[in-house]
Amino acid sequence: MKLIKKYKLLFASTLICLAGFSVIIRLNAAPQEKPQRDEFLMQLVSYILSEWHYSPKAVDDSLSKAVFDDYLKTLDYGKRYFTSSDIALLDKYKYDIDNQILESDMAFFRSATSVFKERLAQVSSSLDSLLAQPMDFNAQETLNTDQQDYAPDMKGVLERWRLYLKYNVLTRLYSDLKQEDKKAEKDSAYVKKSQAELEKKAREGVLKNYKDYFRMMDEFNDDDWFSMYMNAITGYFDPHTSYMAPRDEKDFNTRISGQVEGIGAVLQSKDGFTTISSIIPGSPSAKSGQLSVGDQILEVAQGNDEYVSIIGMRMDDAVDLIRGKKGTTVRLKVQKADGTIKEVPIVRDVVEIEETFVRSAIVEKDGRKFGIIYVPKFYVNFENKDSRESSADLKKELDYLKKEGVEGIAIDLRNNTGGALSGAVKMGGLFIEKGPIVQTKSRDGRARALSDTDPSVAWDGPLVVLINGVSASASEIFAGAMKDYNRAVIIGSKQTYGKGTVQNVIELDNMVRGKLFGDNPLGALKLTIEKFYRVNGSGNQIKGVASDIEIPDMLSILDIDESNENYAMSWDSIAPLPYSRLQGDFTPVIKRSRERVEANPYFVQVRENLKWLKERKENKTIPLSLENFRAEDLQYREDSKRFDLLDKFESPLTYVSPQHEKPLIEADTTLASKRKAWHNELKKDATLEEAVNILSEMKR
Repeated sequence: MKLIKKYKLLFASTLICLAGFSVIIRLNAAPQEKPQRDEFLMQLVSYILSEWHYSPKAVDDSLSKAVFDDYLKTLDYGKRYFTSSDIALLDKYKYDIDNQILESDMAFFRSATSVFKERLAQVSSSLDSLLAQPMDFNAQETLNTDQQDYAPDMKGVLERWRLYLKYNVLTRLYSDLKQEDKKAEKDSAYVKKSQAELEKKAREGVLKNYKDYFRMMDEFNDDDWFSMYMNAITGYFDPHTSYMAPRDEKDFNTRISGQVEGIGAVLQSKDGFTTISSIIPGSPSAKSGQLSVGDQILEVAQGNDEYVSIIGMRMDDAVDLIRGKKGTTVRLKVQKADGTIKEVPIVRDVVEIEETFVRSAIVEKDGRKFGIIYVPKFYVNFENKDSRESSADLKKELDYLKKEGVEGIAIDLRNNTGGALSGAVKMGGLFIEKGPIVQTKSRDGRARALSDTDPSVAWDGPLVVLINGVSASASEIFAGAMKDYNRAVIIGSKQTYGKGTVQNVIELDNMVRGKLFGDNPLGALKLTIEKFYRVNGSGNQIKGVASDIEIPDMLSILDIDESNENYAMSWDSIAPLPYSRLQGDFTPVIKRSRERVEANPYFVQVRENLKWLKERKENKTIPLSLENFRAEDLQYREDSKRFDLLDKFESPLTYVSPQHEKPLIEADTTLASKRKAWHNELKKDATLEEAVNILSEMKR
C-alpha cells in the first residue's frame, strides 16, 4: 500500500516489540508540506492496518461500501435525521472512499458529517414547535421502532420526530397518571391532577431532556466526528480493532487499571453546570470534607494560577481541568446548595474505583463454608507495576478464604469482558501446578504458548467457574484452561462471548519523530495482532467456552455475542499443546446439577419467560393512543404474572463478608452499604445458589 503519497514519509527506523509495539517514523517533509492532522492520521492508521493487522484486508470497493454504510449508521442509527435525498447525494462516494483513503481525501467524511450536522440543527430548532401544543392521545397513531428506509424529505424527518416525541410524552404521562391513581387510593381527600396538567408537565420534561441532548451533541468537536469516521474504517477489519482519540485512550487506561489521578468526585452536567453526583470513599474529595453531592463547580484553578470558568463547558473538558497528576493542587470555586460560594483546594491523588476490583463473600450450606470471588475485570496498570493487578488480588482473597476454612470456591466471571491477557495466564496458574494456559498465533502462522511456570498452587480444592454470554476474552482464556485441565466445573450461559483475538495498543505519537502536531496528540490504535487458542487447540473465536451446566438467562435474546458482530473473524483451531489433564470425574456432579436446573421452578419460569419475550420482540410498533397504550400495558402485566417467581426468588443461603473486610466495613459506611447491597443481590441469584450446590457435592 502506498503511504501518504503527498507527504513523503521516510521510514528511517523500525522497532517492533509486542510488549511495547512501537514504530518510529520520521517525517521528511518541508515546513510548507506539513500535513493536516486528520489526513495524516487516516493514512498512518491505514498503513498500520495494512502492515500489522492479524488479517489485513485490501483497501478496495468492499471496504469503501462498508465504511460508507457503517459511518452513516453510526451517525443516524434510527433513521431520524438523514433524508433519502441526502443519501442519494452521498451515494456517489459509496465506492470511492478507498481511493480517498489512498489520496488523503476527506470528501465523504466532510460531506456526510456536514449534512448530518445540518439535519441535527434543523431537528433541534424544531423541538419547541413540535412540543408546543397539547398532544392528542385519542388519535390512532403508532410508532415504528424499526425504520428500514430514510424519510423522503425534512417534512418526513420531522414527522418521525413528532411521533417519537409523542411516545416519550406518552410514557411520562401514563406513569404520572398511575401515580395519581395510587395517591388517590391512599388518601381519599387527595385531588388528582388533571390529564391536561400532567400532559403539559410531561411535554415540558421531554423538551428539557432533548434540549440537553442536543446541547451535548452541539459540544461534539471535529475530533469527535473524525474519531467516529476512523472507527468506521477500523471496524471493517474486525470488531475489536479501534481508533482511540486521546480522551478515549485516557478513559480506556482508567477502565483497565481501575485507577485515575484526580480528586475522586463523580461529575455530571446539569443545566450547563458541572455538578458533583457522588464522592468516592477514601478519595481526596472525601478526605477534604468540603465537597458534597449536588455542589456546582463554577471555576477551576491549577495551583496558584488564575481561575477558569467552566460554566457551560463541555463535560470532558471540565474533567480534564479537574483531573491531574498525583500531588498537584487544584482549586475549585464551588456553589453550595444554600447558594454560598466556597473555595476548595484539593491535593490530587490516585483514586481507586472500588467496583473494578476483586471482592469475595462467604456462604454456609449445611454447616460447611464456601467462598465466592467476583472478578469484574482483568485489570492492570501498565504504567505502574506497583499498582493493583487482578491475579494478585485474587491470590489475596484465596488466602483470606482459606484461613476461614472454606471447602470450595466459586469464581464469578459473569459480565467480565476481559482485560489484560497476562492476568488471565497468572490467574490460571493459581489453580494448577504448572503448564500452558493459552496459546496464541500471529499473522505469520507462528504459535506461542503462554504458561504458568510456578509449581505452587493457591487453591487445590473444589472449583466452580460462573460465566455468561458477556464473559469475554481473558475470561474465556481462564475458563477454557480450567475446563481443559479438568480443574473446574463451568456453569452459566450456553457459552461465553466468543472473542478469540488479542489486541495491542499502539501509541500513534510514538510513530512520529518530534511533535508533528504540537501539543495535539494523535491518540492510539487498539489493533488485533493475534488469535488465541485453548491448550487443546480449539479457538475461542465465535464458539467461546461452553458451559458444563447450561443455565437459561435473559442474555440469550439480546444477540450480543461475537457471532453477531459485523466482520468478526472465523473460528479455527491449531495443534494442541502437551498438558496434563487432572484426574477426577465431574460427570455425576454435572448430571445431578443438570437435573436440578431442569426441574427448578425458577429456571422453568426463566425458559418460559424467554420464549414469551422473543415473541414480543417481533412486535415493532407501539400504539400512541392512551387507550391502546394502557390496554397493552395491562395485558403485559397480566401475562407477566405467571413469571412472578422471577422477581420473588430469594435463596435461603446467606452471604457475608470475610473477616478481613469487617474492620474496613465498620470504618466506612459507604463500603458497608455497597457490601450489603451486593450480598442482597447474591441471595437473589439462583445461578449462584446452584454453583454452591455443585461445590457441596464435589470431592476435595
